[in-house]
Amino acid sequence: MTMYGILPQEFRFSHRFAFHLHDVLARMVHDGERDGIFDVQIDFASETERASLASVPDEETWDWLESNGREAELCELTAKQVFAGLVADMCQFTFEALSCARKGKLAVAYALFRKPLKDNLFYLEWLLADQETFVERFRRRRIENVDHTKAFPDPKEKRRIMQAAMAKTPWGNWLTDELLYDLRYAKSAAYGFEGYWNQATHLITTHRHYRTDDTNFNFVFSGGEDHIAQWRHLYLRLPVLMVHAVEIADSLFASFSFADDHTAEVRRLRRAVGFQLWADQAQQSVVPDSCLERLRQYITEVGTLCCTECGNQVALDLWVAMRFYLRGVIRCPACGSASDIEDEGVHLVAKAAPGADE
Repeated sequence: MTMYGILPQEFRFSHRFAFHLHDVLARMVHDGERDGIFDVQIDFASETERASLASVPDEETWDWLESNGREAELCELTAKQVFAGLVADMCQFTFEALSCARKGKLAVAYALFRKPLKDNLFYLEWLLADQETFVERFRRRRIENVDHTKAFPDPKEKRRIMQAAMAKTPWGNWLTDELLYDLRYAKSAAYGFEGYWNQATHLITTHRHYRTDDTNFNFVFSGGEDHIAQWRHLYLRLPVLMVHAVEIADSLFASFSFADDHTAEVRRLRRAVGFQLWADQAQQSVVPDSCLERLRQYITEVGTLCCTECGNQVALDLWVAMRFYLRGVIRCPACGSASDIEDEGVHLVAKAAPGADE
């Protein structure tokens, strides 16, 4: 079986792009653990205090910080550990869901996508939008205070969190909070996931917007045309939520590491280019033209790369963009050298957007 399993050709670019975005998330967890980004620096007042913490089991660290008045360190540790746990869990479910999707196990794929896209992603949005409130509620030791179904029963409040989180990312509010909400929560939105998620989980659903057909069970008797429709629904929407999830997670990760990482900006451009290529080849995309235009503007603003060998500026035309997205490599037409963004061989050329003030 190939890397695409039995997945039809028309969905393979979307599948590969979604797996690329999964890998970006997984890399955050790997790099964060390797570089100690999820650790917290504690300046001890004395050796006695240092010895006191050293004697405490790891699972009691939070209690020690709280009882010793280390409020700032406790909040920082909570945010970092919650982030690492949520993203790692998100990656596990996403990996298995994508693996099932390529094999045609679509009921399992949809069921697995529900948790990371509906739950994990919202908690990451909340952590980015209002970290202080999230951490304060998380530490109350009453989980109902954090349960998003109880904390935000009004759809408008959920949408407010989504919008506030996006505003803190480099791309800003490139998607509408209405689209993000409808894709994940609205039962009445035919283009959303809610109906598919419920049908994948339950053999019979009676909600008027996704009622099981008579003499049928959900997904059980799906044939060839049904599978095509299920694949199409998945792969015309999944990249939108995955790109959004990566931007939310990347902004949180950057706030923890405080690194001026030029390579991170190049990787962000690579994601934008990949999404643009996906949108260009996708049919009936749910993304409004206005959202895509904001992404095109971002690519225009930062989308000129500079070869570190000869200094030549390389514009992102179609073929350069495709190679850049697929391999993370830019081949300079002037000197012929190939530069890998992972080796920091490519640099962005700063320039103003067309029409921008000088």
